[in-house]
Amino acid sequence: MALIYFLLVYDARNGTLRACEEYLHADRAMADFARLEADNQADEDVQVVLLSSESLDTLKATHGHYFTDSDSESSLMVLSGA
Repeated sequence: MALIYFLLVYDARNGTLRACEEYLHADRAMADFARLEADNQADEDVQVVLLSSESLDTLKATHGHYFTDSDSESSLMVLSGA
């Protein structure tokens, strides 16, 4: 199974996930990661994280601290990925 890249924007101050976007291509994920990291550089409470996994469920199991019960896919900001 091919890896999927997940770009997360996490607000550590509020403990909420602002965005979670899936990418099939590493180059596009890295470009958006670099852009979002630069855009959020001034806010030390915002974490921009790029991870790879076989699925979102696996990512939630391995990095569950980024996901809470109040986070739903419909409430997350959609980035320009895929």
